[in-house]
Amino acid sequence: MKETLSILFLLLTIVSYSQESNKKYDLVIERVSGFSSNDRIEDITVKKDMVFFAGKDGVASFNNQSSTLSKVLNKRNAVAVKVSRKNQVYSAFKNNKIYRDDEHIYTIIENNVFINDIELFKGKLWIATNNGIYAISTSSKKLTNHFKTSNSKLKSNEINFVQYFPKLENLWIGTAKGVNEVKKDGKWTKTDFSKENFKAVTVSIDGLWLLSDKELHLVYEDFGKARFQPQGLKKGLFLGSVNDLALDMKDNLFVASDILTRYNPYTDKLDKYGENIGLIASKCIALASDQSGALWLGTENAGLYRIYKDSVDINEMMITTILENPISCPGAMDGSLLVEVSGGSPPYKYAWERVRLNGQNNPKNLKSGNYKVTVEDNFGTRQTSAIRIDDPQKLGFNLIETKGISKIGKKDGQAHVEATGGTPPYTYKWDNGESGAIASKLNFGFANVTISDVNGCSIEEKVKISKPKIMPDLDIAKLSVGQTLALNKLFFAADSSAIQEESYAVLEEVFEFLNLNNGVVVEIGGHTNNIPTHEYCDRLSTNRAKSIADYLYVRGLAEDRITYKGYGKRNPIATNKSAAGRRKNQRVEIKILKLSEE
Repeated sequence: MKETLSILFLLLTIVSYSQESNKKYDLVIERVSGFSSNDRIEDITVKKDMVFFAGKDGVASFNNQSSTLSKVLNKRNAVAVKVSRKNQVYSAFKNNKIYRDDEHIYTIIENNVFINDIELFKGKLWIATNNGIYAISTSSKKLTNHFKTSNSKLKSNEINFVQYFPKLENLWIGTAKGVNEVKKDGKWTKTDFSKENFKAVTVSIDGLWLLSDKELHLVYEDFGKARFQPQGLKKGLFLGSVNDLALDMKDNLFVASDILTRYNPYTDKLDKYGENIGLIASKCIALASDQSGALWLGTENAGLYRIYKDSVDINEMMITTILENPISCPGAMDGSLLVEVSGGSPPYKYAWERVRLNGQNNPKNLKSGNYKVTVEDNFGTRQTSAIRIDDPQKLGFNLIETKGISKIGKKDGQAHVEATGGTPPYTYKWDNGESGAIASKLNFGFANVTISDVNGCSIEEKVKISKPKIMPDLDIAKLSVGQTLALNKLFFAADSSAIQEESYAVLEEVFEFLNLNNGVVVEIGGHTNNIPTHEYCDRLSTNRAKSIADYLYVRGLAEDRITYKGYGKRNPIATNKSAAGRRKNQRVEIKILKLSEE
C-alpha cells in the first residue's frame, strides 16, 4: 500500500539552556498522517533515502525522494526493524517472531523473553533481549548462538542495544552492566564500564555515541582500534528512563527520555522542549535522523512526528491537533484532543464539525471517529486541522500450550496463554489464585483466566485442562476390527442396570471417541459372573449393555452405529472361584465391528 505523506504542522518553542544565558528557539514539528493518532512507534531506522518504522500496526517505510509511505509488513506489534545491504527488511515482533521481508524465519520459544533491538553482523541477525543475545544465521535461518553471562564475556543478560560500527566493522553491545565489543574476526573484548547501564547508541561521522546512566561516551577509531572519550554527562540531558538517542546533521544529539532534549557536545549547549509540547516530548520512545536532515520522533501512543527545520515565520498562524489521551477500551468515550495554535493574533475561536465541542481547544470524553476543527484568530485568519480517533484493538488471547494433570487427584495441570490487542502491558489472573501468562497448578476441567490491559480493559476466558484417559487404548490408530476393550471404571447399582454417577467419566470418553470417528461401528457387550442362573445373567447383562447404548443414543449418536448384546456368563476372562475373578468377569466391553475414515 502506498499513499502520499501528508503533514500537520505544529510550531514548537523550546527553551535553550547554555552556559551564557537562557534563550528561546523555534522548531517546527510535523505529525505524520500516515499513522494512526494513537499509534505506538517502537523503532526507527534509516537506510539512504528510506526511513523504516516498527510499531503497533507493523512495519512501514517512507521514501524521502517521492514522499510516499508504504506498508512493508502488515502484522501487529513490531518492536524493531533493520535493513540489510541487499535492502532486505528484518523485523522483530512482540510475540518474539522474526521476519525477513514477509517471510517468517525464526521464533524465540523461551517464555518471558522481550526483544529490545536487532542488528545485522557477520551473516547473522543479532537479537538483543532481556535473556541475552540470540544470533540467527541469515542463510540457514537457524539459531547459531545464544550468548549469556554463562557462556560469553557479558556481565548482564539485560541487553539494551546492539549496534554495528562501520568504521571498525565491529558490533557494540550495550547492557545493564557495561558495554562489549565484538570485533570483525568474531572475538569478544572484555566488558568496559561494568558499573554503567548503557541505554542508547547512535553513529556519526566522528564515531559511536554511547549513553549510559552515568556518562556520555564517544568511541572513535584510532589506528584500527576503538578509543573511548568520556564527554561528561550534561546535567538535564535526560530525565527518568532513556528510550533512544539520535544525532542530526548539525551534530546535535537528541535524547528521548521522560523529556526530549537537544544537546550539542561541541558547544555544550543544551535545549529542552518547552511546556507546550510536553505531551509529545514525554511520549517519545524512538528517534532517528535521516539524510534530509529531518528528525523522526516515534511516540508510545500518539503516532509519528518529525522535526524538519529550525525556524519559521511566527506571524503565520499554524495549528495541529494532538491525541492527548487515546480511548482506553473499545466503545469507551474517554478520549481527549488538544489543539495547539501558534502565530496569528489571539484570542482564538474554535469551531468543530461536531457542534457540541465548539469553543474548546481541549475536548474530552470523546468516542472513536473523525474530528475536524477550524481555528479563527482575532483578525479573522482561519486554519483547519483534522484527526481521527481510533478504538484500540479488541483485547483477545491465544492459547499457546496446555498440559493435563499427571493423575487424578493432582493439581499439576499447566496452561500458557498470550494476550493480543488492547494496550500492553497485560496482567493475568487465574481462578486458582495464580498470576502470569503461565499457570502450573491447575486441576482438570475448565480453568478461568482474566486478562486485563494497562487501561483496565479485561476479558475472561476458559482453558480446558485434560486428565489421564481411563481408556488410553481407545484410539483410532491403535484399534483393529474385531478387537474388544473393557470399559474400566464402569459401575452399576447392585443387581441393576442403573448407571452410577462415577461411571460417566469413562462413558464420556467413549462418546467423544465415537463422535470424533464417524466411521466406527461398535457392539456393546454385557457379561456377568457364574453365580446366578443363566436366565438372570442373560437378562442383567443385556439390560446393562442396553443402558450404555441408550446413554450414547441420547447423546446424539446414530443407532445404526451402536448395537448391544448380553452374553450372560458364557465368556469368562478369569476364574469364577475367587471374588476378584468374578469381579473381572462382571464387565461391559466394546467390540469394534467396523473402522473407516468417514
